[in-house]
Amino acid sequence: PTPEVYGAPRLGEELCADDALTSRRAVREDEKCASGAGGAFECGHGQVAGQEGSAVQKGKVLARFTLRGGEHAGKVRDLVCPFDGSVHAITAKEGTAVTSDVVACQIGSCLHEESFMNICSNCGADLEEASAAGSVPVGEAGSSGGQTHVGMFGSVAHPSLRSTGDSLRRTQMERLNKLLASKKLVLVLDLDHTLLHTTLPRSEAQHQGLARIESGVEDVYVLSVNAMTYYTKLRPHVRAFLTAMAEKFELYVYTAGVRAYAESIAKLLDYSGRWFNGRIVSRDDYADVPAEHKKLDKIFPFDEHWATALILDDNSDTWDHPHDARNPRENLIQVAKYNFWPRDLGETHNPVSDGSSPTPPSSAPPEEDAEPGAEDARTAEFDAKVRRLLEADVMDGELQQLQCLLTK
Repeated sequence: PTPEVYGAPRLGEELCADDALTSRRAVREDEKCASGAGGAFECGHGQVAGQEGSAVQKGKVLARFTLRGGEHAGKVRDLVCPFDGSVHAITAKEGTAVTSDVVACQIGSCLHEESFMNICSNCGADLEEASAAGSVPVGEAGSSGGQTHVGMFGSVAHPSLRSTGDSLRRTQMERLNKLLASKKLVLVLDLDHTLLHTTLPRSEAQHQGLARIESGVEDVYVLSVNAMTYYTKLRPHVRAFLTAMAEKFELYVYTAGVRAYAESIAKLLDYSGRWFNGRIVSRDDYADVPAEHKKLDKIFPFDEHWATALILDDNSDTWDHPHDARNPRENLIQVAKYNFWPRDLGETHNPVSDGSSPTPPSSAPPEEDAEPGAEDARTAEFDAKVRRLLEADVMDGELQQLQCLLTK
């Protein structure tokens, strides 16, 4: 239906004293009441009802204003929503003077701008059933011409969410304004070979070797993900780097690995949740993009604000999309590839290579010693290899250099 238009003073003056009193009872006593000229647009929870597209219920206080002139001068009146619907437009802002011919807001049927698994996030309607019945023009609302996009959950895309272009643009502008107010930019971080190196043992002998290293080397961790055991070595200075970057950037994880792996690594790096705060994009979140590709529109759906984002990744090809309207590779700072684990100690976790899941390690029995003293010789050789790994690892100062560069 065509949105109904409400003029705040006209409707307010028609309210009788009992109606106005009943409306005010719905508002908590501790909420502030506007006393100046014009209307203060507040909902029943003390929030400014200025978000277009938000759901409203019958009886909800949309606006509160003070009458001027006549016998009712100084009295407060409430503008109450007459039916369930959606705010299509707010035209009278808080603190502005209004007259009887001023349109305060437009309210109509729900636009279904955001949905989760085809259930409208505002009104709870089943969009598939409504579309089949012809009662709801799903996806036809707004200036996006009927096109829907993967929606945003917090600050990252989520495949189960769908949003119209209008809703996404409002969300992006809100996030951008919050970033600018905090004087921060966005820093998108790859995981494998950028912040760490993960390997998967393929045999019992490799598992025993990795376990020995884990027990005696700092910043080596064992992770269990989807019934697989991974050994992860953090890049030198990674925690100091993240601590410094969190002061100047809003941090995101973007990996071609599966979500379970991404969340395990994020928790390892940020056990308190203060750095990433759920801002994780994994392969499971962008089924519309090949595993070997990454796109910045999973964080900023509209490229007009990509200038606020920097990307750190060891692989530049994964961000290279020259045929797109704007190539996210322009935002990339390529990082020197980090390798710690030798190839004979397992299979490197590299989801970009083929996008396939690793196969379980073999259960072949360990080799028996051919002659006395062979075990001691292998132990000495292994210890020497570990010393060489650690000597090379100490020399890795990539994150320190990046910290200096990005801080400046």
